[in-house]
Amino acid sequence: MIKSNAAIATGLLTLSAVFLGLPGCNGANSADGSNDPVSLAEPTADLSVVSSTSNADAQGYYEELTTLKVEGIAVGSMGSTISCVLSFDYKSSTAADFVNKQTIYSCQDYDFNLVYGPGVYRFKLTATDGNALVAEDQMFAIATESTVEIYSDSDPLALVEIVGASTTPDVNGYYFDDTTLTIEAIAEGSLQSDVTCSIEFSHNTGTETAFTVLQTVPGCGVKDFNLYNGTGTYQVKLIATDGNTKVAQDQKFVIAIPTELANSVYLNAEFEFTVSTDPNSLFDVFLDARNSAEGEGGDIQTVTWDVFLKEEDGMTDVAVEVVTGNSLTTTVTVDRDGIYVARLTLTDASLQTAVTEKMFKVGGTGDALVADFAVTIPTTAPVNIEVDASASTIPGTIDHYEWEVRSFADTGILIYQLSTESATTVLPIASAGNYFIRLTVIDTSGNEHEITRVVTVS
Repeated sequence: MIKSNAAIATGLLTLSAVFLGLPGCNGANSADGSNDPVSLAEPTADLSVVSSTSNADAQGYYEELTTLKVEGIAVGSMGSTISCVLSFDYKSSTAADFVNKQTIYSCQDYDFNLVYGPGVYRFKLTATDGNALVAEDQMFAIATESTVEIYSDSDPLALVEIVGASTTPDVNGYYFDDTTLTIEAIAEGSLQSDVTCSIEFSHNTGTETAFTVLQTVPGCGVKDFNLYNGTGTYQVKLIATDGNTKVAQDQKFVIAIPTELANSVYLNAEFEFTVSTDPNSLFDVFLDARNSAEGEGGDIQTVTWDVFLKEEDGMTDVAVEVVTGNSLTTTVTVDRDGIYVARLTLTDASLQTAVTEKMFKVGGTGDALVADFAVTIPTTAPVNIEVDASASTIPGTIDHYEWEVRSFADTGILIYQLSTESATTVLPIASAGNYFIRLTVIDTSGNEHEITRVVTVS
């Protein structure tokens, strides 16, 4: 009997690095068996002025020497406990350093007096939850001799984008090593302060441990950089420092390949399958990879097929591997009905590889309860990954879905579980790494089926 792959690479989903913004929404842990879909948020911290000893005028200004009642609210991730530190800092001008005047170790309403004279007052809330995740919020009061104005702080902004190139990137997004990139850098200072920009253009061939800076260009705006230092990875990094000495950064990476590959064909794994309809060979499946394409690396040297039952895509099942040398066709015989996965791996003369997977059905599996799900990872950790079991085959009536998150590194230790009647929900992932996601589908007759996949969170 053909089993599934021990390496669990079948269900491996990867996430490219993306920029993660500040935490933004509240939530609570609902792993208590609730059947409703749940939104589990990161920790949150929020500061606001709830009252003052003087009324604001039409422009929102307060009289000087105002006492402000500041409220700090914080919520821990996954229903965990939370500890707060609320600091009250002051500096006499935008060029000076902040000096701490008070520190309150709790989340509560508290009165602060703007009695240190004209300058900038900062209220900063730092909340640490029981999962060691941190959320922050801050706001400023700028005091003059006669008025006090309350500002909501927006940290300095730095954004760098590739807006053009002298050579169009290939289908994989790679640029060629004689390309000129046109980038645009935008920056804004906190509290509407001035901002100073510096753009670093660096290169790494892939053999060094660090990037080598090729150019440092002052100022924001539209700039041109040349990929004339050969193949490898180029980094465009914007560093923006504002008048409050706060720093924001953004960066983009570009991979350069030899220009002579511009018109080449990349190694491509492609195949078709044909399930036998002959009564004497109903379990034979013909696999044909002759539509695959060779790349610059030379002839295809090794053709490897992994065939396994999709419904047994778990942590301990073993796939049947068929190596056919450099032959692009083969016939695989299975011994029962089911939904199967075939994975084709090609290796060429330069040891480059290409992989493609497809599913096929053998026999009358239409009446079987089969668990299946898709995963969407919207951002880097900490993150609520989105799971959707709508692809499951449920001939009867669904009763509920059960989800589990288990540690990949710690031999399957249970991290989180959830029971819900909805096919869609979210699962919390606090840290980057590999995780087992297990779905069990249960119908109203008590039948159940499970599937386990591996996801990778950056």
